[in-house]
Amino acid sequence: MKRTLSVFAIIAIVIMTCSCHGHTGTGHTGALTDTLGDTVGSGVGSSQGISPAMADIMLNSYLNSIHATHNDTDLQCFIYNADSLRKYLNDTSKGKITQVKLMLAHTISYANSAKANVNCGYKSGALTIIIAGYDNAGNYIYNAQGNVLDNAQPCPNSCCQAGPAACDTFAL
Repeated sequence: MKRTLSVFAIIAIVIMTCSCHGHTGTGHTGALTDTLGDTVGSGVGSSQGISPAMADIMLNSYLNSIHATHNDTDLQCFIYNADSLRKYLNDTSKGKITQVKLMLAHTISYANSAKANVNCGYKSGALTIIIAGYDNAGNYIYNAQGNVLDNAQPCPNSCCQAGPAACDTFAL
């Protein structure tokens, strides 16, 4: 259970840093403010910014739990194209997305293999994140092609190679 929560924490941090709005759901039920004092929503799934130092505590806990310095197979993060995410979130042609659901799934190649329905643990390349927005009534909002988003790049395998984002933490 702790491992699953850590993965969701990492996913939340990745989406928070890639999203044009910089907000992810945390399950709070009241109006919240981010670290700058801006209101970022109210109700279930309202979002709150966290400091990079707090994010590092969460990231280090997960990375240490999978022995990331000596492990190049367990999933450390997902990288998602910000323009694709921004386009999906800002498209109101099929309704206004008010919440984003992040769902862990096997990659299509894993699901179509003999390993379908078999727990892959946190193996990079076997897991992906499917992103689906929904409106206030809980109706999924599909993109213009009638799809939800995938194509998250797993790290290790497709990690950032340059700049501070090449590090596993914010390391302030």
